[in-house]
Amino acid sequence: LVDLAITFFLISFSSDMLALMISAVSKTTTFAMTVMPFVLVFQLVFSGGVFALQRGASILTNFTIAKWGMCAICAICGYNSLPTFTVWNQLQNLKGYEYEGMYPVQMVVDNIERTGNVEKFCMEIASNNQVAQYASTPTNVLNVWSYLLDFAIVFSLLSLFFLSKIDKDKR
Repeated sequence: LVDLAITFFLISFSSDMLALMISAVSKTTTFAMTVMPFVLVFQLVFSGGVFALQRGASILTNFTIAKWGMCAICAICGYNSLPTFTVWNQLQNLKGYEYEGMYPVQMVVDNIERTGNVEKFCMEIASNNQVAQYASTPTNVLNVWSYLLDFAIVFSLLSLFFLSKIDKDKR
């Protein structure tokens, strides 16, 4: 619970520093409010959390707070050790599929249930979805936290720099 609290604090703090930097760069509130949705969309699309990106675009994931926040949350919550029931649920939906007078999917589902291997089956499917960056190790979590802290520091320093220039640009 403490790890998650630290993670959410770092995500929020990094995001706040990004917003502060955007506000410091913007000369008007209208411009800042216009830019912010684009930044949010960039975070969402290029974080790699919604869908996988191709090679060239995947480099951009490293520049999103959302990606590192998701890595931290998944590592802390043990994503790689959780079963996935998506395939199992699809097999349940396809039990009524008939092929040449037989129900092959129902036969497979019944066999897995009869032998008590539903959990094993779901864990085997989940093993194909494991992500190295979601490893539940203290080193990995600390590494991801350092990325989030780096974002906060960089955005804070940039905010200070731009705020120090306000007197010169006659806002």
